[in-house]
Amino acid sequence: MTMTEEEALTEAERCLRCGICSECLECLVACDRGSIDHDMQDKMLDLTVGAIVLATGFKDFDPARIPN
Repeated sequence: MTMTEEEALTEAERCLRCGICSECLECLVACDRGSIDHDMQDKMLDLTVGAIVLATGFKDFDPARIPN
């Protein structure tokens, strides 16, 4: 399910624009959806994948011009 442009702009207005976190935790108060987790830790994942798809939305790319 996606948001309309108006909904996205409304959600973006809620951003506190803190920049570097000063750990005041006001973002937790401002985000009523509970999307912020200050206890989350960085993770490194090593994944084996069959393909990587880059979808920039800029131009269509014809893969036939690349040799196998």
